[in-house]
Amino acid sequence: MTDFKIRFRDPQSGRQMEVEAEGQKTSWSKGTVEESFDAATVTNDGQIDVMVDESVWSFKKDHHLGISTESMSTEDLSALKRALNDQARNIFYFS
Repeated sequence: MTDFKIRFRDPQSGRQMEVEAEGQKTSWSKGTVEESFDAATVTNDGQIDVMVDESVWSFKKDHHLGISTESMSTEDLSALKRALNDQARNIFYFS
């Protein structure tokens, strides 16, 4: 079972998509999460690593999430890549 779901819109087709993500590291300190993210990006673990910050009242909590690519089609992977590169950032996550 995964920790999070990430919902995004493919900027090319407009299609709404949802993928599951596992929490890798969560912290109130952004530096701790960045270290985890940097270490993960040098490994080839079959995941797409994303960093997400969450506003909780007046505090920010940072998350390092890993999206498994094993069951994603080439089309879905391309859509996720386009969404991550999109300036509008039409990406939302929820637990």
